[in-house]
Amino acid sequence: MLMFLFVSMSSISLIAYLGYSSGRATLRETIENTLTGIRTDKAYQIESYFETIRAQTRTLSEDLMVVSAMGEFKQALPEITSQTVTSSQLTQLRSFYRDEFIPQLAANIDGNPNVDTYLSVPTSGRYLQYHYIAQNPNPPDQKSLLDDAGDGSQYSAIHRRYHPRFRRIVREFGYYDLFLIDAETGNIIYSVEKEVDYGTNLYVGPYANSNLASVFEIALEGERGFVMLTDFGHYRPSYGQPAAFIASPIYDGPQRIGVLAFQVSTDKINRVMTSGQNWEQVGLQQTGETYLVGSDYRLRSDARLLIENPEAYAALFQTIDSASDTSDADNTSGANSQVSLQLSETSILQQEVRSPGVTVALEDREAGIEIAKGYRGERVLRAYAHLDVQNIDLAIVSEISQAEAFAPIESFSRRVLISMAAMILVITLLSIWLANKFLRPIHTLRQGFQKLSDGQINAHVKIDGHDEFGELGRAFNDMIRTLKKSTHMLEEKNQENESLLQSILPTTIAQRLKKGERNIADRFQNVTVLFCDFIRFQALAQTLEPQKVVALLNEIVTAFDDVIDRYGVEKVKTSGSEYMAVAGMNIPSLDHAKRIVDFAVEILRILNRIGREHGLDLKCRIGIHTGEVMAGIVGQHKLSYDLWGETVGTAHGVQSHADWNTIFVTRPVRDRLIDIYECEEAGSLELKGRSVPVWTVKI
Repeated sequence: MLMFLFVSMSSISLIAYLGYSSGRATLRETIENTLTGIRTDKAYQIESYFETIRAQTRTLSEDLMVVSAMGEFKQALPEITSQTVTSSQLTQLRSFYRDEFIPQLAANIDGNPNVDTYLSVPTSGRYLQYHYIAQNPNPPDQKSLLDDAGDGSQYSAIHRRYHPRFRRIVREFGYYDLFLIDAETGNIIYSVEKEVDYGTNLYVGPYANSNLASVFEIALEGERGFVMLTDFGHYRPSYGQPAAFIASPIYDGPQRIGVLAFQVSTDKINRVMTSGQNWEQVGLQQTGETYLVGSDYRLRSDARLLIENPEAYAALFQTIDSASDTSDADNTSGANSQVSLQLSETSILQQEVRSPGVTVALEDREAGIEIAKGYRGERVLRAYAHLDVQNIDLAIVSEISQAEAFAPIESFSRRVLISMAAMILVITLLSIWLANKFLRPIHTLRQGFQKLSDGQINAHVKIDGHDEFGELGRAFNDMIRTLKKSTHMLEEKNQENESLLQSILPTTIAQRLKKGERNIADRFQNVTVLFCDFIRFQALAQTLEPQKVVALLNEIVTAFDDVIDRYGVEKVKTSGSEYMAVAGMNIPSLDHAKRIVDFAVEILRILNRIGREHGLDLKCRIGIHTGEVMAGIVGQHKLSYDLWGETVGTAHGVQSHADWNTIFVTRPVRDRLIDIYECEEAGSLELKGRSVPVWTVKI
């Protein structure tokens, strides 16, 4: 009994250990791939966003409406400058600063702001601020709703004409504010939101050291079409909230007359980084998140905990900030006390994130994976990379709590321990029972027949001896073997039929067909399609015997089919010497572009190996494109599963123009491979009247 216990428990312990080790490694690899895929996708979205606002700023700065508005506002400004701000108006303006602006600003900055400091603006600025801010009947956050101040000036008439259009531009494009700044004087002669920077001077005014003044001066030196973007900074006209600016010079013919500037809203960046606050839907579970870190190691997007539970974040922030050890290289601490009062609103420019990985991303511009301390004070699994947005260095980070990431394997460990304890008891009782030498053969046969009646065809009985009971036991076992053999043959036939169905159709489609679904048609928004054509295969068919040609083609296709599941790629069909596959369709994956490129590299290796074995010069050309497709089953008696759509046609067209033993990819595929494969530009292809840029994947 002791020997039986020793052998059983040794086997169970070994299997449990191997399962735990393998499961932990597999789980970590899966989570790392998920974090890397999310990081890559968010990096692409953020880069696209900043490129979009650069293009918008460049385009609008050359728009005739903007040029005309700039010129007309400048011409109307002398009339405003000649106006006298009465003592009564100045008193009302001062009251606005004292009662509305200064209290909100003081709550967000260190020190006691002085009214006179912020009222040191030009006469024209005081006039505009009085009529469009102090006398504006709308609430503080809705001052932009006033189209005409009603002062009868030429400026207000121009303002009434252009303001609704500029306000619509700000709302439609998602900016916070739009500014027109005079190139000669540095005065902000127009603003959509009508904050206290309206009418001020960026050379000598209270905001001469702001990042708006900085971007204005740089943009002023640029040629037509030049665009400048600044990093986020605390902007006092917006009550000390984080603000970034993008600007471009305005030219009227050869003359530079002003600068168009936009105040970038953090809302769009937060929507991208939080996936619209749908963290769990993208695979980040309960604690995962993606955020941006600036060169000062402070956040450039809001923390998930702040969005979900501001009170808990504020408490955690204060705890970590007071207990942080700045000598720890893996330290993630809070912000300084000067801005900690803003925690209920944003963590941008406040929450500090330092770790070896973030440092590598910002200083060495490299990507990677690390386990480090998160800003919540717990260990996290983190994927990081560098993000270069014009002149702003950013690190993009995707992370998830280590405890949550490995919770399934820890739960598995607990179940294994409980199961082992239960099995020890069971094995002990079984050992005692087996030690009993007075076995009851009739009872054993009865149990065997009972199991057989319950459908258990493995109900063999163990009866030793050469007497009548032994003969009955052997006859019973012979009957079970015959029944099992017949059942096994039936199962093999069913498996052959199922294998035949799955060899024709993808597994998920075959399962849907088995369940009775007949009209199978689906649309997939984002998949990657591969076409591979064996170049010169038709020439081989002219020189080799048909049996050898078919055998060679079968060997190649079989080799492809043997490895396709390893990469999470689905075979669609083969047609002659052409092979079609897709990734991200019936087997969802965020990195479907990487998977199918990995499979394409494997195709080249397989052809090279088979060519050497047969002494043939086997070559192929491969085209890959990402986009939307339709898929479905065609036919009733002879089923065919196929794909349609522009994506399929583009992938096939790219393949037909590819060079020998070369992988051609389109821009959507190249953008998803930036951190994984090096791609070389290969020009553009004319496909059905449109130009398609392609790149060669360097192997």
